[in-house]
Amino acid sequence: MEPDADAIARVVIDKYNEMPPKRKPQARPGGKEWTILSGIVLSRGGDASMELIVAAQDDPTPWPYFPQDAESDHFIEPLTGRAFFSRLGVVRRKPSLKQCTSLLSSSTSLLVCPEEAYLHSVVVHSSQYCDDACKRAFGPEGRLKPIAGRQWAGGYSHHSFAVRSTGLDFDDSKRTSAACRQKTFPSNLSCIWTPHLEESCINGVLQGRKQEDPKGASRICKWSIWVAVGECLGMIDDAALAVLTKASETTYDAIQQSQFLAVRRGVKDEVRTRALLGWTRNGGNDFLL
Repeated sequence: MEPDADAIARVVIDKYNEMPPKRKPQARPGGKEWTILSGIVLSRGGDASMELIVAAQDDPTPWPYFPQDAESDHFIEPLTGRAFFSRLGVVRRKPSLKQCTSLLSSSTSLLVCPEEAYLHSVVVHSSQYCDDACKRAFGPEGRLKPIAGRQWAGGYSHHSFAVRSTGLDFDDSKRTSAACRQKTFPSNLSCIWTPHLEESCINGVLQGRKQEDPKGASRICKWSIWVAVGECLGMIDDAALAVLTKASETTYDAIQQSQFLAVRRGVKDEVRTRALLGWTRNGGNDFLL
């Protein structure tokens, strides 16, 4: 039986409503803050949201696009983000590989087989849903067609997912806040909730901590996740893993380049070169763990 989009949305909204006020957007003088509910994936900033960007423009005239440097013949493929919205089917900032590498991160994939860790469906608000865009960005006949149905070693494979819409909304969404006819502001507060963890972050740092404070790291940041994974791996009697987890100057990039993640790297490389063409890697993973 296929999951009901409204039922999924209701579960997430009910959990959000149970959270204390300190974990939600606050009222401001002359206005109201809004946020995005993480349990419902809102289409923004990727190829699947370009039709929505066009519809929101006062002037939807396509932006001029110059693919070549005026002083040379070198091809330039910019990371367009939400700009150049008339260009469809291109890779934009931080494209997701989750349909092929699963929901697991590099660190957690050292502990869990990815085979059963793929999305089955994604629920978006009906005002943000465009069928053609979703098929282009995520469907087996869209930009991922070159690797549709592909299977790799280690439990990795290409998984299509259904995109469903719901008309349900929550009190602190941008749409609900705007309907109150008040000035609205995006909230810089984010709340993370699981059955075993609840925390609030402001601009990515635990609420009440300063930016430079090591204790301000979220439990779901790359560093914290690796610490937890490293503790688990330390219980395994494996010499190579011991070197990886106990090295005093291990970097996150070294973890990603280790032999234990070779299959995962191969999956990502194939998807980049066959389907998500034009993706410029942003790096920044050479920090110490």
